[in-house]
Amino acid sequence: MNDHALCSWLMEKGNPVIRFRTCADLLGQTPPDSLLGELLDFPPVRLLLQKLEDYGPIERMDSQTLNRIHTGPGVEGYVAKLLEYGMRAGIAPFDARMDVFRQYVDNDFVKRAVSGAPGSDADAFRPVIIASLMSSYFARAGYRDLTAASDFIRLRIDSIYKIASQKRFDIYLTDEELAKYPKRPAAWLNRPVIRPEFDPYRNIMPLPIIHDIFGMAYFPRELRTPELDDKISAIITYIMDSRFRALPRGYGLVYYEGYRRYYACGWRPEITDPRGPEYERGIIVLYAELMSRFAAAAGSGWLKECLDVLEEYRTERGTYSLPPAMLKEKKDNGFVCGASMGLGENRRRREAYEIESTFRVLLIKKLLSETLGR
Repeated sequence: MNDHALCSWLMEKGNPVIRFRTCADLLGQTPPDSLLGELLDFPPVRLLLQKLEDYGPIERMDSQTLNRIHTGPGVEGYVAKLLEYGMRAGIAPFDARMDVFRQYVDNDFVKRAVSGAPGSDADAFRPVIIASLMSSYFARAGYRDLTAASDFIRLRIDSIYKIASQKRFDIYLTDEELAKYPKRPAAWLNRPVIRPEFDPYRNIMPLPIIHDIFGMAYFPRELRTPELDDKISAIITYIMDSRFRALPRGYGLVYYEGYRRYYACGWRPEITDPRGPEYERGIIVLYAELMSRFAAAAGSGWLKECLDVLEEYRTERGTYSLPPAMLKEKKDNGFVCGASMGLGENRRRREAYEIESTFRVLLIKKLLSETLGR
């Protein structure tokens, strides 16, 4: 089967998510009301929309607030899954829920955090994590009227560009410098500590987190300038560099003097080995799709190797059937860790992985073709 025949096969065999997204994302058509109705009636979609009704505006910025939002069984996981299921701006039930989350980006906590004078380090990192996350979701869903999200993504691009343009990979405190700090907890004695100026959540010269990359990937085309595109290209080139890829997973630790304690950092963009251990292979579909949207990555040897690996799972009839480890679906687990890759197919069905795999690979190939102008 050629790509057109594969799309027809997906429309015939797939569930409401697959049919809706094949129409919208592979065929480039506006899904008819019948497909949208099927999608909104799909039980997994209905359940997630219902779960979002439990969240209201942010009234305080403490660890409890962060942990309720920044988690798989919370706003982070629920919205990510709805986006994977095809939800986007203009779908009324989704718009109604997302309207509440506009305040997660546009609030005084975020404004103080990016002002450079938040009061304490902990006052800064929590709102920055939430705003990075939610700004990327608003951009990905296609909400163009929320200027606070676009402004925040642009500010992050400008800040991250500093470390990317200088190609700084010496991001850790030395042993001599650490001697002046409190001792790390026993479980973290071998974890490196990020230099304060490179802390991903300080607005100095921050390292990028994965939500920044998603925000850049979906930043509104009409708001882009040649200068902004050059900065994005420099950041993508930076995270594709072998020296960046060699940094520890999650970067390491950050230390906040105001709390006199260390925190585990996280959410480093993971450009992993497509033929590496299970975890590294398990996120290549997620990352190949994301990085296919950037010209600075689309022609890379890494993406070519990702495609070579995916092609190894092409069936005789032209569909794809990736192994379960490459399309993991774990309840309430992190999307950016590649643990929530299911598209709603009943995994007990014989064709479930084949249907989802075929959609995923066709989408990556389509994105690459568009990015490279083929």
